[in-house]
Amino acid sequence: AFLSGIGSGYLKLDIFLVYMVSTFAVTGTGAVILAAAEELLARRSALGEPPPESLLEVASYIWSSCRASSLSVGGEAEALSYEGSEVAAAAASG
Repeated sequence: AFLSGIGSGYLKLDIFLVYMVSTFAVTGTGAVILAAAEELLARRSALGEPPPESLLEVASYIWSSCRASSLSVGGEAEALSYEGSEVAAAAASG
């Protein structure tokens, strides 16, 4: 069986399809890693923590965020409150 499903004589098409699928997989994985690294860097800098030093820390962050029921990291929920909630609380209190 051929990847293209067309049959024999289309080896170049099969090679192209394999290349295309592998390129998309690598690009998608890279995009996930870059997005996670950027998010982890932003969260740590907002909390005053040092930036991640290795991809192992980013991988750990990706793994922990996949398994966690909450997206909050450390004391982030308390350190980063929404402006709207502060304004609403101030308006309600007086």
